[in-house]
Amino acid sequence: MNFSSLIKKHCKEALLKSSIAVVFYLFLFVFSNIEIVRDQAEDVAFDFVNYTYLDTKEEYIKDIPNIQLFKVDEMYLKINNLMDKDGETTFGYSTPRDKLAQMIDTLDKIEKDKQPKILFLDYDFSFTSTPYGKVNNLSKEDQILIDTLKQKREYTIILPKSSQYNFIEHSKDTKIQELINAEKIIFVSVRFSKNKDKYYRRYYSSETYDCKIYPNLSLVLSALIHNQSLEKLKKIEQNKSDKDKKDIVRNRIIIKQYKAKDTSTPIKINDNIYQNSIDTSYWGNMLKSKSALYLEDKNTTSRLKDSIVFIGATYQNSGDFFNINGSLAMAKLSGIEMHINTLMSILYYDKYIEPINIILGLILIFSLFFIVEIILEVIFEKYNITSKELGFVILLIVMSIIMYSLSIYLIQYHQIWFNWFAPVLLFQVYEVIEFIRRYIVKKMAKKKRIKV
Repeated sequence: MNFSSLIKKHCKEALLKSSIAVVFYLFLFVFSNIEIVRDQAEDVAFDFVNYTYLDTKEEYIKDIPNIQLFKVDEMYLKINNLMDKDGETTFGYSTPRDKLAQMIDTLDKIEKDKQPKILFLDYDFSFTSTPYGKVNNLSKEDQILIDTLKQKREYTIILPKSSQYNFIEHSKDTKIQELINAEKIIFVSVRFSKNKDKYYRRYYSSETYDCKIYPNLSLVLSALIHNQSLEKLKKIEQNKSDKDKKDIVRNRIIIKQYKAKDTSTPIKINDNIYQNSIDTSYWGNMLKSKSALYLEDKNTTSRLKDSIVFIGATYQNSGDFFNINGSLAMAKLSGIEMHINTLMSILYYDKYIEPINIILGLILIFSLFFIVEIILEVIFEKYNITSKELGFVILLIVMSIIMYSLSIYLIQYHQIWFNWFAPVLLFQVYEVIEFIRRYIVKKMAKKKRIKV
């Protein structure tokens, strides 16, 4: 039998399997927002793809500012007498606001032409630091922070908005209100979306408090970087449904690991030399991750020109850690690192990773399953391989490799998400059912022969 005859012979079965794969894919596309479908098909597929990207270096992009992370870590707390020898913090719920004010003051003292473009301070200012967080009473530390914030500066300060009340946003200080109106102090949403498996994979694009829209930090930063209107961003968010604000594809966060730690840069504080690790991310524009101690290092602060500075807690007892994909090398990330990975995902992948067009997805599924099934059937017949089980395993392996590679290619070069796992997963169901059917048919035929 020649090659064309073999293809014709197996064409009917290939058409059947390809059509079934298309139906399965269409089913998942329609019901992708249902928790069980998202959990078992969408998120599993993306987790595998994210694992591939963990230690893949992204190139430096000139149009994107450098990202500098200063961590309020164990060493910072110990040197500032904010942590005891047992690793317990010596302050209450809120980090001393005068210490945060000191960090801002340090940036203010940098020469103007070397200052950062934006500072994000990842601390909750929902309440004052007075007993019970009384809204109208400021502690001495709160007042120091207010007095520091209202100073004139070139760079923009961004602060989290995580509850209805925020003692800075609702301050009666007229200078603070002027800076808020001039968008020199901006309040943003910092919320992430948690799945039922307790992992965080997405961010909320905005939140609403007192009928006001607060877009997500990373979307605001992206708008500021590209000189786009924040009012326009707010109008876009105002028209979104709650489902769209945590879109299963567009709002995904791609996580990158750090490279090997560099401990070669000591820092001198009060005539004492301290050695602290400095991490370099696989995101090209995230230059360094280092202790907030380095804000006292002139060699470090002289390199902050036009950068985006992130300051946030990374010490273990901060309570600001998020479970990410359990199959990744990193099981948890601090809140400030989650925000940086969110920003980098938006900047590097052209704001959003778009879901593949449904028509294109169906064409790809049908074509791939049809071609691979024909080729495998022809090869099996040519070499006289009759095991259907072996054929099922080989088809599954080949299709998984092809579709996984295609999915990575589409994300990397076209910012398109193609769920490689869904049709393969559902096709397994079909093959298992088919295997059971054949087994039952054989058993019944065997019983008939015995009776005869």
